[in-house]
Amino acid sequence: MKSITLHYREGSSDKVYQASIEPKGNQFVVNFAYGRRGTTLQTGSKTQAPVDLDEAQAVFTKLINSKKAKGYTETENGTPYHQTGQEGRVSGFLPQLLNPIDEDHAMSLLKDAQWCMQEKFDGRRTLLVKRRGEVTGVNRKGLTVGLPASIVESAMALPCDFVMDGESIGETFHAFDLLTLDIEDCRQLPYRQRLTSLMHLLTSKSAHCIRLVGTACETMEKELLMRTLRELKKEGVVFKRLDAPYTPGRPNSAGSQLKHKFYATLSAVVSRINPQRSVELKLLNGEGWQSAGNVTIPSSLSPNFFARDDVGGCACGNDIQSTPQGHRYSTAVIHTAVELVFLCNVSLRRRRTLSSSWIGKPPPHFGPFAIVIAIVTGFLILPKS
Repeated sequence: MKSITLHYREGSSDKVYQASIEPKGNQFVVNFAYGRRGTTLQTGSKTQAPVDLDEAQAVFTKLINSKKAKGYTETENGTPYHQTGQEGRVSGFLPQLLNPIDEDHAMSLLKDAQWCMQEKFDGRRTLLVKRRGEVTGVNRKGLTVGLPASIVESAMALPCDFVMDGESIGETFHAFDLLTLDIEDCRQLPYRQRLTSLMHLLTSKSAHCIRLVGTACETMEKELLMRTLRELKKEGVVFKRLDAPYTPGRPNSAGSQLKHKFYATLSAVVSRINPQRSVELKLLNGEGWQSAGNVTIPSSLSPNFFARDDVGGCACGNDIQSTPQGHRYSTAVIHTAVELVFLCNVSLRRRRTLSSSWIGKPPPHFGPFAIVIAIVTGFLILPKS
């Protein structure tokens, strides 16, 4: 019914990833296949059970966006990455990181003229640095990283040196802040002024792979953008104080830049498969991965439930965690283990190992009928207490 083939090439890697929405009865499933080009592909499904078309399309879109954020493209040549030989070195720049806020706080900022609002993108946070004819990327840890050649070319087309802040998704850089412009350090300027300078920079010359993020400032504009992003099932919104300077790092609380996700999320990994058909589960909090104990896996699950998924890295949301044993488990395994933790009450209240949205709050009670596991979005969606 709907399908796509993505490609990735970097160094010796030459990979292909296929995804499709396929009918099953009166509903739909999202299936995938991946592997090295020219070899037999590994297959799987992102939906444990058939879902309606809207849910299937949401799963499909999120899956494709996550792959494009990692460098996959629809062209057979894949995304060529530009490397400088400086990868992994300290850049001297750090991005400003955002603290989360709840729904009530977000609603109050819609009416506050001192705050603007933008879409929260689900990509890779990146600083785009152009200096003396060389373009590099900087990750959220301040380390230099490679960039898609298309973004590098667009940055080179701009008439001056700069450091931009934004999200890299595939071959597109979504720019929302400006740290330096030529020899001027803009970080102490109010965001309103930095944003204006960024707008002028991006309209002064064509840079087709660098896009300015839309900004809503008036109450009606913010309310309309909020409704639109919810309807489109986007990840969330970001609020920025218009008179605030750029402050690297993450403040202990609050701050001049805040984020609000439309869904509460929880990050979990299956860290070990035990001999007695159980798994050890770890949950993520502000201090890192914490053990939540062992969880029995029901005998009703098929052996294919522990099938390997696509390569991942650090788990968060729908990514896959590489465990100390070197195994990678599918998102379905992780989410079912999380569900079982709540059902079995495995040390969750005692450890309080929920993600940042719940840190400092007592976990709500989850009975068998209160848990909502949203496999279709790649997240655990928690009902509000």
